[in-house]
Amino acid sequence: MVGLFSLHLYRVRSSLFGRMSWYTWIMNVCIIDNNSSYTHELISLFKLHKVTSIPYGGLTKHTIGDNDLIVLSGGHSLPVLWHTNEYLNEIELVRKHKGPIIGVCLGFQLLAHLFGSHMHLYETRRKGINVICPT
Repeated sequence: MVGLFSLHLYRVRSSLFGRMSWYTWIMNVCIIDNNSSYTHELISLFKLHKVTSIPYGGLTKHTIGDNDLIVLSGGHSLPVLWHTNEYLNEIELVRKHKGPIIGVCLGFQLLAHLFGSHMHLYETRRKGINVICPT
């Protein structure tokens, strides 16, 4: 599993007991920002790694390695359903990327849509933690 990530091994010294040490992996994380107001929180989750935040409209300008972790953020703009033209660059990225991908909110909708999931829009917008019942 470790081989899937673009990982670099760094030795980190622990101040615990003054003698212990452990190894941690630093990976390249590319966060695709879909105009989320929570992107800064995603960046802070990966603060021990090398993080690059890319606006979804600027994907063509950046090189993303095959083994980088890609995180597709949430967004408050357009839902994936009926607006796939807005997300063509991300769709192309997901189809070509050979490494790991995580989708959050809208990012997960995009992944689900690409892998054939049938989605419905809720009548009202929901934020926070919600229970999802597969049908």
